[in-house]
Amino acid sequence: MLYAFVFFTLFTAIGFISTFYDKDFPRSLLGDEYVNMTIENIKKGNAVGVYASGSNWGTAFSIIFNNLMVGAKLYIWGIFGGIGSLYALLQNSIMLGAFQYFFKAQGALADSARGIWLHGVFEIFSMVIETMAGLILGASILFPKTLSRFNSFKIGFKDSFKIFLSTVPFTIVAGLIEGFVTRYALKMPVFLNLLIIFGTLSIIVFYYFMYSRIRYKKLIYDSILPEEGFRSTRK
Repeated sequence: MLYAFVFFTLFTAIGFISTFYDKDFPRSLLGDEYVNMTIENIKKGNAVGVYASGSNWGTAFSIIFNNLMVGAKLYIWGIFGGIGSLYALLQNSIMLGAFQYFFKAQGALADSARGIWLHGVFEIFSMVIETMAGLILGASILFPKTLSRFNSFKIGFKDSFKIFLSTVPFTIVAGLIEGFVTRYALKMPVFLNLLIIFGTLSIIVFYYFMYSRIRYKKLIYDSILPEEGFRSTRK
């Protein structure tokens, strides 16, 4: 996870810095129509107005499908030695960094954060985890150690696919939030924005850091008990 997060941070910084030096950089990524629409929304006092377009269910379904496809690409492209996953991460992270600096340059960073990160915590962290799964898949091919390359790949696929699947519920919930909640981001009290943002972050921290550590300790404990029981039986 550390490697995936470091690359994510680096790639996002590239997008942020590129927009700092070239104000038209977001247009090359997002298109003139999207950028112009966002500028108009900012002028109207609704920096996240783009999320209010379309119906709730239609928007949510479209976003969920798109993000599941992006996640699958981040993972599956890991089969190319992990390089494919990093390339897909580069594309998405640069876009995020450019988008964030664009809002900063327009004086709307705080308003955009109130909207984007309602669903963004689940969505972006899932992207990092999917990249990690892709890197694990790639490493199983590049570094088989004492196993045959095929057997190493089978084990790597089994382990990494479980990790990839763990992101699917978060991706779906992120899409539902984006479709049903984000459109009201600037209408709700700030404390409610913060509650949702830090609430989703707490869930991520618990599941991927605390719960995984608890599970790991339990597996170690369960593996030790049979061995100790065998020794006591022999005595």
